[in-house]
Order: sequence, then C-alpha cells, then structure tokens
Amino acid sequence: MFGKILSRNREKIKVFWLTDSGADLPEGVPEPNHILPFRLVGKDFSLMDGIEISPERLSELAKKQKKNLRSSEPPQEDFLSAYDAALKTHDFVFVITVSKHVSRTFFSASVAAREFPNKVFVFDSNSASVGEGAFYHLLRKHIDNQKLTKKRKSTKKLSRDEGTEVKKALLSFRPRIKTYVHSRSQIHLRKFGNLGTVESKLVKLSGFLPLYQTGPQNPPKLVGIFASKDALLKKLKNLLTEEILKLKNPQIWIAETEKLPVEASLKDQMEKVFRFRKITVKRTTPGTVLRFVAGEEFFAVSVFESEKENEEQVRR
Repeated sequence: MFGKILSRNREKIKVFWLTDSGADLPEGVPEPNHILPFRLVGKDFSLMDGIEISPERLSELAKKQKKNLRSSEPPQEDFLSAYDAALKTHDFVFVITVSKHVSRTFFSASVAAREFPNKVFVFDSNSASVGEGAFYHLLRKHIDNQKLTKKRKSTKKLSRDEGTEVKKALLSFRPRIKTYVHSRSQIHLRKFGNLGTVESKLVKLSGFLPLYQTGPQNPPKLVGIFASKDALLKKLKNLLTEEILKLKNPQIWIAETEKLPVEASLKDQMEKVFRFRKITVKRTTPGTVLRFVAGEEFFAVSVFESEKENEEQVRR
C-alpha cells in the first residue's frame, strides 16, 4: 500500500531510519541512519549506551553503585533534535522502538513526532534486542524494495488516511517475528509483569529459569519456568522447530551474553540442531544498557522469514 501511495511521483523518496540502542543487529546487516542511546544513570552521572559505557565499564559501576544505578530511555528532546536534523535531508523518518511494555521510549518518540505531522512515523516493535532489530530489518528491506519516488522539489506529505494505511501495512510485519527471551533479572521480570508472587520466588530463590515470548501478543507472555538449562533449551529448540516448519526461508538471530549458563554458544547449538535445513543463523551481543536491565544471564532468539534475493543484495 505504501508503494501505491508514493510511487505516483518521480524522484526517489529518502527515508531516514532511526532506532533506540535496544535494537541488536548481527554483523553485516545495514544499520539505521541514527541510533538514539539509552542512558545508564548514577548518583552524579549519565552515560550513553554504546558511546560512553561498555560492558566492562558496566561491571565496574555495578560493583560500586549497585543500588544507585538505573536505566533511562532517550529523552523527548533527543527525538525532536534527531527528527529536525533528519528532515533537512530526507523526506520521511521511520522510528522503531523497544517494546512500550519495558520502556517509555515509544511514548517519548511518539510525542516528539507530533511536531512533524505526516513526516515522522513511530513503530513499537513489541520486542527488544534481536526482536526489535529484526523488525527494523524487515521494514527497511520492504521499503527499500518499493523503489519509492516523488516529483522533483516536491514537499509531498501523507494525509491522515494515507498515514494510517502506512502504519497498518508496516505493522503487518510484526506478527512474522517470534522472539524468545531468557533473563533471571528481577528488574526484567517486574517490567514484563508476567510472573506472579510464587513464580517470581521460584526464579529468585530456587534458580528456576524463565522463558518469555515476544511477538504479536500484547504484552509479552511467559512460556514457562524450567528447573534446568537443559529443560529450557529443549523447550526453546521445540518452539523454534515449530516456527521453522512454517517458513520457506527461515532465519535465526541470536543475542547472548558471555555468562549465559550453557557449555556452547546458542549459535553453535542452533546450527547443530538445524544442520539438515538451510537456515541462516546470525549472532550478536546485547547492548550495554539492555545487558544491565536484563542481567548477565540473558539471551534473545528471533526467528522470521527471510527473502533470499534480499539477503543476496545485502551481501553485495
């Protein structure tokens, strides 16, 4: 629908892509034009994710100021400045944020977008880490392949109805991505809000391992809590197998910390499990602030449909 709306014109449309630092992307995937960083805030400092803070520095701060540390979303002023600068050289700004169930980033981005009606479009990924990254990746490939055009020197804006159609079309990609997340962090559990008192105590006191799923459902749901890592990974493999059987060209993205409680990396395990199928498996490490929020024992695994011809274009 987006292509039908905008391809009436003649010159190529320029889209500016913006995400927050909660989106994890494997190596080789085109990055957004700009990434607004989350912040790690202490008693007398505010450090920008990926710019002023690293995992090593995070470990030092966590030991010294464990009770005083907190994370903060990019402020509304940062979004306003980014939109204003982007629209000087681009026709539209597309913004993908971490789930509104774990952060207020979506609301800050949306309020700032009101200053630029029909020019800035904000999308809630309803996920985080590689789930957010995969959502951005699929939307960008879709828009890039549309080969959108406009008239020369045009100041084309979308009407309210056209803007609604754009959002409907692009949000149709969200149900195509299933993301499974493991974290034992109590901060993470409270933000998702899926664990009752009994389950929360099991995770905290007994060492049970929770597994969540993010995707089209609202909010993310608890798949289960497991007594061992073997049981957790067995469930994860079964869930991924179910999804992969539905797809022609499945792709798996994995973000995992170094302290994940398994002998081999998830990437190696997934490639071994699905070695008889042609599945692309890519790995990355989670962003620093996401690592702080989710804890050191964290992974996120996304599975989605990949178009072969588009992947070949990216490799070129």
